[in-house]
Amino acid sequence: MDSYEVECQREGGWWVLTIPVIGGAVTQAVNLEQIPFMAAGAIESLSGRLANTLRLTGAAVVDAFRERPLWRGDELSAALVEGFTPATTDADRQLLADQVERFGRWTCTPDDDGVTCTRM
Repeated sequence: MDSYEVECQREGGWWVLTIPVIGGAVTQAVNLEQIPFMAAGAIESLSGRLANTLRLTGAAVVDAFRERPLWRGDELSAALVEGFTPATTDADRQLLADQVERFGRWTCTPDDDGVTCTRM
């Protein structure tokens, strides 16, 4: 089973989570835009604090960001800032809007080794 790792910067170190990718779901656009929120929620549950920077690694998530031009750099950031994309359903848009309200807005930038997501 594929998985991706989330390294979360926090005071005094990093949290590292490994999250499984079930059925290749991470490659779907709606799931790509929700990755920072999923990771931030997991970190908040573990530590009681919100993360400001997430580092996503692992072949599944890196390949997904690279293969979808829509989700590269500023375009992904714009999608997160808007809180929805045309590809999502009304329910997905509401979920994402709720996540933006709870966890803030993120900008995500892929590079050779992973994807760095920073709270805006």
